[in-house]
Amino acid sequence: MELITPNWFAYIALLSWPLIGWYLYSTRPIVQATLWTILGAQLLLPVGTAIKFEMIPQFDKISIPNLVVMIGCLWTVRRPMGFLNRVGFVEIVFLIYTITPFISAELNNDPISLGGRILPAESHYDAISVILLQIISLIPFFVGRQLLRSSRDNSEIFRVLVIAGLFYSLPMLFELRMAPVLHYLFYGYNPAQFAQQVRDSGYRPTVFLGHPLIAAFFIMTTAVAAGALWRTQTRIWRLPPAGVTAFLSVMLILCKSL
Repeated sequence: MELITPNWFAYIALLSWPLIGWYLYSTRPIVQATLWTILGAQLLLPVGTAIKFEMIPQFDKISIPNLVVMIGCLWTVRRPMGFLNRVGFVEIVFLIYTITPFISAELNNDPISLGGRILPAESHYDAISVILLQIISLIPFFVGRQLLRSSRDNSEIFRVLVIAGLFYSLPMLFELRMAPVLHYLFYGYNPAQFAQQVRDSGYRPTVFLGHPLIAAFFIMTTAVAAGALWRTQTRIWRLPPAGVTAFLSVMLILCKSL
């Protein structure tokens, strides 16, 4: 990965996502708004660019949409959503996950001298910072637990994935032909090593996902979702489900990551 030197558009993209999330929650059903806020950020926002202030976690393509989703859901339902309204196995695992940084800080409280450099000991401040990052990263899980409960919600997930895959196939086809340059053209830097994006005398698309394997995994997910819709004979824009599944499967092969 080359040195991350984001341009001004990268920061505008990050700062504009709360506005996009507000628009989605104002105009779309809460399930659709939540899915598109999270998935859209992963597909479009820059990789590695972050806005950092002292004493708080950084704002990037992970934390910004997650916080937007939490605020958007609370604003839409206008009542507490009860993310932790019962104590079960998941809640116990979550508690262990959140207190682990404190244990790590207590067990690593000695500075380390390494080749003339001194690595400072971990502190409670480090532990709190990590805990906040972990909680923010788990917001989609707890929101999904509350919102996505029915078969209709599952169908909406598949539908959103397939639509996103069809749209995302366009920049991926561009990069297959012209090289993985869109992230550089839009945001001023390439988040992956170019050597990893070349295979079999061609290119592996990355777009705004940071690595060709992530792009291939996303397309694989959309192909599986398209197969599920094919089985239930659910159409996207009157397109034949079998054709959509076949197209996304071909895109997966073209990613050259199997």
